[in-house]
Amino acid sequence: MAATERASKPVKNLVTLLEVIFLPLLCVAGAAAVLIWVLHWDPSRQLTRGLLYLVLALASLAMARCRLSFKSIGVTGRDILRGLAYAAIVLVVTLAFILLLQLPVSLVSLSPALLSPVLFYLAVALGEEIYFRGLMFQGFSRWKGPVTAVICSVLVFGLFHVPLQGWHGVALALSMGLPFAVVRLRTNNIIGLIFAHWLIDLVDSFFRLSPVGLGTVWVGVLYVAVFGGLSTGLWLLGRRDGVQKST
Repeated sequence: MAATERASKPVKNLVTLLEVIFLPLLCVAGAAAVLIWVLHWDPSRQLTRGLLYLVLALASLAMARCRLSFKSIGVTGRDILRGLAYAAIVLVVTLAFILLLQLPVSLVSLSPALLSPVLFYLAVALGEEIYFRGLMFQGFSRWKGPVTAVICSVLVFGLFHVPLQGWHGVALALSMGLPFAVVRLRTNNIIGLIFAHWLIDLVDSFFRLSPVGLGTVWVGVLYVAVFGGLSTGLWLLGRRDGVQKST
């Protein structure tokens, strides 16, 4: 009986992985059909897209409640403070890199209209972090282990940005997705990542940035160097914390 249970466990984990990946997306597809085809909402509006991201976040939480747990996807637990600290490192390095690469030209006029991008990018951060770094990460981790979870969650996160941002966007998403995945692995918490993701996205709304003066190849090299180095540092920091806890 024990051997049969061990043999069936990978199959169960694969089924769970497929459920946590596709069922939230089916919920989003259903909501999109209602909003766009029934109510005739413009799919390019931030309100429409923001509601769909909220559906993704809620559907992901529902899947976690049914198939995994809130603690396993990193929205609860005892590592919130450490997760916030690690996410703060990612936030500072990322904003410094973006603002040095593209010096701010001016600040967008502050007005009540800024409330829309503030709420929109909060919905984006909630949806993407709960789905990619929370639900999907844990699904891959249960199926094939943490290294597979890091690699696959980063790749899918990058490909997810292709339709809206093109291959330049996917390069940035892949690069930034790596340190985010490392933080998720080392802290088992995504609360700090939600805030970091939100604030990074708001930079594009609050600042008018200068164009990148370097060619695409050199920008890609910089992405890899900066975020690869950041990911390595976070990985080593996590190992150091682990050694300290065990002593």
